[in-house]
Amino acid sequence: MPQSSLNFMRALAGICLAVGLSAWGLSARAQTLPPGALWTPNGDKMSVCQNPSSQKAIGNCFSDVTYPGGSYPTTDGVNVYFVSTTTGVGYSCPVSQLGGSCKKIRVGPFGGNNFSLTSLYASVEYPGYTWHAENENCGDCNYPQNFIWRCPVVDWQEGQSGASIGCEQIDYSGNRRINALVINNGWLYAGLDREANRPNDSTGLIWRCSPMGKNDCSNFNTPSNGSEVFDLAAGAGFLWAALTKYDGKNGKGHLWRCDLETPDSCNSAAIDDNTDFYSLAYDGQGTLFLGTKNYLESCDTYYGNCKTKIDKTWTSWKELVAYSGDVFGVAEKTVDKQTVQGTFYGAQQYSQAAAQNKLSLIYIPSGGVGTLGSARVQVPLTGVAAQLRKVCEGNGSLTTKLTVRGFYSRIDRTVDLCKTRDGQPRELTFSALDPGWYSVSANLGRYSASKTIYVRKDMKVTDVSLKLRRRKSN
Repeated sequence: MPQSSLNFMRALAGICLAVGLSAWGLSARAQTLPPGALWTPNGDKMSVCQNPSSQKAIGNCFSDVTYPGGSYPTTDGVNVYFVSTTTGVGYSCPVSQLGGSCKKIRVGPFGGNNFSLTSLYASVEYPGYTWHAENENCGDCNYPQNFIWRCPVVDWQEGQSGASIGCEQIDYSGNRRINALVINNGWLYAGLDREANRPNDSTGLIWRCSPMGKNDCSNFNTPSNGSEVFDLAAGAGFLWAALTKYDGKNGKGHLWRCDLETPDSCNSAAIDDNTDFYSLAYDGQGTLFLGTKNYLESCDTYYGNCKTKIDKTWTSWKELVAYSGDVFGVAEKTVDKQTVQGTFYGAQQYSQAAAQNKLSLIYIPSGGVGTLGSARVQVPLTGVAAQLRKVCEGNGSLTTKLTVRGFYSRIDRTVDLCKTRDGQPRELTFSALDPGWYSVSANLGRYSASKTIYVRKDMKVTDVSLKLRRRKSN
């Protein structure tokens, strides 16, 4: 999108916001909210660093963090959940209490004592539930079992099992470890490892499942042989996947950008043949942060490319969170033959400690945790375009290009207008859209249509009907 268009859209958004606030007798300055906060598990509670970007050092906030701590912090917007790294006990901490009043909850493992969690996830779309990825700890065996579970959040009681609290197995991935879980627009996406018994000639997978379903996961995308899916993130209209392909010697990192609605639509946004890609975090403002084995990198979501290496002195960036232009990360390096870890705000190091004190991070923004929005687009064959129905009646096709352009998103899809659903015009949904203004257009030969729309957050769907008109001849 040209810079002039971006500036116009940003100005228009500002005017609309000001008008909306004035209508309620409010001003932007009056809308003060508590500062955002960075959270990390600390024993049986959470340590919270408010407004961390203005702190002298995150280390000062987290100076009381003890080892062992916890891992997999996640939130449904009401509570933050995490798991003790030693006992496996889960905890629920109200967001409103800033880390206080935590209580024990049951989070697994549900496959038995020889299983461990590899991921824990909660979603604003489905409050009161958590999703769990479990891996069987069987040493060097070739066939460890792996599962995805969905469980209601219930208080801890001794002797409870997964079945007794109503947990359900969503699916079973055989001997593929499940590394990442993400929920967006009514779908659960899972990032899977290669098959344990043949890692060099098998491939990782991206699954798509119904979050409230059972045994209905399907292959959403399949990387090339030797690739492992380490992390997933949704934002700027796409699903992003951090992959590493192993050829027996070195890891080769690949960043994939995938259409959230269309299987087998992933394409490469970045490749580095000299490092592993580990972690992802989207900041909600057009930047995707990529953590690798050798550096931290920023990627532009509008053009889908990565070009800025933020830090190249630390390694193993396996923990990243981001919000509104800020990125917080945990990485490691060797100092005097000892592995240490650093906690970061941007490229600035804030603390350093022994590697076993590694923090697990989650960021809660000042306005609370929300979800992205979506646009549902129809192109009916009405008006001057009604004559095109003859093409469909003759078993022809009307391949039309749909485009969505926003501050941080540039999405292109094609649709055959002759294909309908239940007799209604074919519609396409564009999800994981950041709140804001978008230009939506359709192009079909001599016909075209366009509209400017505003997409709201928190699972709100903006319906768009594009009325095709004949282009003016020159």
